[in-house]
Amino acid sequence: MKDVMIDIETLGQRNDPVVFQVAAIQFDRWTGDTGLEFECVIDIQDALNNGFIIKADTLNWWMEYPELFKQINNREDKLKVKDFLSKFTYWIAEVAVSDNVKVEELSLWGDSSFDQSHVESMYHKFGFVCPIGFWKHRDYRTMKSLAYSFDLDIDWKWTDGEQHNAVDDCRHQVNILHQIYDQLVHIDIRNFEDANTKV
Repeated sequence: MKDVMIDIETLGQRNDPVVFQVAAIQFDRWTGDTGLEFECVIDIQDALNNGFIIKADTLNWWMEYPELFKQINNREDKLKVKDFLSKFTYWIAEVAVSDNVKVEELSLWGDSSFDQSHVESMYHKFGFVCPIGFWKHRDYRTMKSLAYSFDLDIDWKWTDGEQHNAVDDCRHQVNILHQIYDQLVHIDIRNFEDANTKV
């Protein structure tokens, strides 16, 4: 399983936002099988101390989900940003070992590159190298667009967990992405011109 889905929860959308939860799941896009899982809550105060930023509009948006926000951030196992980066790097190495491949062979999936770019920015802020290079980043949102374009029969509904919890978001995205890949292989390429008009 050479695919990794990542999801983050933040307190901003641009310019080094505070990231307070990160989850990732090893999976196979073709079979939908999942493997190792990663989840971490990052201490908001430590993120602020290291120059990451809270945006008022995003914080206000989270106030629409007060119980989930408290549930995530009141945990006792929160990590400092640097400790999260070390833990995630080690986990990525474990994923590669579990599939007997090199880290460079792994693909990192996220929603419209938002998740990957902000995690990568965290690495750069401390002078570290992100374990999976940008050339191996893959876009889940683009695949969703293809599903709509080709009118694929995707079951979009949530079957488990809570939206905006990074762990549950990851699981949902893995499920959807597998359905898309499973159906795209049966698409007649001659229909592409018609599909393209729907994008």
